[in-house]
Amino acid sequence: MWLSENAYRRMTDVIVELQHTHIVRTSINTLVRDLVVAESSQRGFLLTGDSQYLAPYQKAVTGMIGLLKQLDVRTPQAMRESDAMVSFKTLLAQKLGEMSLTLRMREQDRPEVANFVISSNVGLEQMEAFRQQGDALAAQVEALLATKRGELYRLLNVARFGLVVGVLAALLAFVLYVRQARALQQADIRQKQRLEAERDALESQVRERT
Repeated sequence: MWLSENAYRRMTDVIVELQHTHIVRTSINTLVRDLVVAESSQRGFLLTGDSQYLAPYQKAVTGMIGLLKQLDVRTPQAMRESDAMVSFKTLLAQKLGEMSLTLRMREQDRPEVANFVISSNVGLEQMEAFRQQGDALAAQVEALLATKRGELYRLLNVARFGLVVGVLAALLAFVLYVRQARALQQADIRQKQRLEAERDALESQVRERT
């Protein structure tokens, strides 16, 4: 029971960790996707000046802010402080800052700044670096998921082993109980036989003396 209870508690913790890690993986993939949407909307606004492009940009940025908060809560401690996660967040912040600056310049009728950003490779390099860092972080998340799955399977085997040991122990106790019960029954029969023999002997003596 102690072995099974410990395995159950640990399995519960591992399942929760697996759920959180899946959420982290989904959040990372969604952040990369939302950043692509935000960049596309940003460039559409810079080229046309049409404010309709700002709606998907604002929606994507709002979603990314919520996902970053979720990452801070759900990400395991070791991964949260890893270089991959820190670089991922830093590159995302830089890209968001670059897009916010160019949009502000476009709204202030300074298209030369926005055109410079568009014509340069700064945004492209930042986006490529962010994608690469996202892939590296996703690989780290997959490795963590594999580790947690392996631990869960090991705990399942431990629980199975504990169940088998418990059943065998119960069977052994039952066999010992049956053997002990038979031994006590046979001892009781022998005791009764001795008492009957002594009673017969006493009755015989009484008859002879009478």
